[in-house]
Amino acid sequence: MTTERENEATSEDEMLARDAEALRAQLEEERGKAQSYMQSWQRAAADYQNFKRRVEEERSETARFANASLIINLLPLVDDLERALQNVDVLAQQLREIAAPHTHELVRLKETEAMLLAAQFMLRTSLFRTESRLSHFREDHAYRDDANWLVWIDICPGGARPELTKTPIPTPLCPVLARPARPMRLGQRLAVAGG
Repeated sequence: MTTERENEATSEDEMLARDAEALRAQLEEERGKAQSYMQSWQRAAADYQNFKRRVEEERSETARFANASLIINLLPLVDDLERALQNVDVLAQQLREIAAPHTHELVRLKETEAMLLAAQFMLRTSLFRTESRLSHFREDHAYRDDANWLVWIDICPGGARPELTKTPIPTPLCPVLARPARPMRLGQRLAVAGG
């Protein structure tokens, strides 16, 4: 009976030893997998960091090139406005030299003079206003700037050119400030009206 028990104990010990050996082998295999996964994860983390760095470098390079490109593209816009203003000024000078042979032509000359004056005002105020607002859009100043430009632009007679001044728009957000001078026509109209 002892031999049977001894045989059973030996076979149990052998089974336990085999199970322990199998578990050790399985543990080593899992450790190897874990090590492999850890190395893969570390490589992926390093690749991701490199990717983030490259993307950031590309963004900054793109922004640098975009800024340079924007400046290069916007210079002609301002130049075009100034060139258009110069052309209108030349046309206005040429118009002053024309004499009308009769009343009908005089009316046409006065209409043309008014159109040229309106064009001069529009171009000068477009160059003066450094923001975009409603239908006035400037690519070199693409955003609205209420802090500096919630104003009307007044055109007052000046020396060789009209003077451009700002008058705050009366809103609850922006109090009306006293203006140093009125446009000449408004001052004359108020004087005639008794104001």
